[in-house]
Amino acid sequence: IMSHSCTSNTKTIMNEDQTVDVRAVLPIKRGSEITKSYVSSLETTQLRQERLMDGWYFRCKCLRCCDPLEGLSFASSVACLKCKEGLILSSNPLDPDADWACGDCGFMKTADAIKKLNEYFMAAIMAATDDCSNLEDLLEKSVKMFHPNHYLPTPCRIKLNTAFLKLGARNDGNAEVEILMRRKEFLDDVHQVIETIEPGLTQRRGLSLFERSVCHLQLGRELYDRKKFGKADFCKLLESEVTSLEDCLDCLEHSSVGGYLDDVNFKAGAARDDAESWLSQVLEGSL
Repeated sequence: IMSHSCTSNTKTIMNEDQTVDVRAVLPIKRGSEITKSYVSSLETTQLRQERLMDGWYFRCKCLRCCDPLEGLSFASSVACLKCKEGLILSSNPLDPDADWACGDCGFMKTADAIKKLNEYFMAAIMAATDDCSNLEDLLEKSVKMFHPNHYLPTPCRIKLNTAFLKLGARNDGNAEVEILMRRKEFLDDVHQVIETIEPGLTQRRGLSLFERSVCHLQLGRELYDRKKFGKADFCKLLESEVTSLEDCLDCLEHSSVGGYLDDVNFKAGAARDDAESWLSQVLEGSL
């Protein structure tokens, strides 16, 4: 059994013959421990520790879990509503009962109060439908209560992207640029979080790169066709997204067979080919 780390250096791949491959997602120095993550890297230290104790009967002591700021990911950090400047952090992330305190004003909260706050917002986000207005209200409240990169705004942004995607499908041809710009905002914020907590050739990062790049390309093409995006800027965008999609394909190159990732892999390759074709056409003057 491979050891767990909340910032693991491998991913596990199921093959058609029911064998399993383990692939490195980060450079592994000779003699370093090879690890995988048993739980979601997006979650707070409190929640990861709870899941690990319930499922595997141990508490993780990796570098991320020992750091109240979680390697500057701020995935567990709560905003201090008293001084409105500081962050409320656990005084000992490895102790589930340790008090939390604001680093600026010293305002204290119990671990139980933090847990209930997290549970309240997660329940509200999970119960939310595809109502864009309701979800935007939840996102606005969550980024006031937590650090913007906290775990909870992330699923809210993911649901908002889906809601705006469905809104665009229902109103084909109407407010396309506005909807794409909102989706770009959500996807950029989600990707920023994933780059911090799950770097390397991970499947989650590959999916994020795909969603983000396709949105960027759609928005860029709409603006270019409407003469609101200059040739030089459009070429720069296309070059950047070709690089991002190649990175995406590297992340998804080794993935479990037969799942939805096969479809994403195909679409990512097609999106890269489209971007390269558009770039050639723009440089030739035919687009």
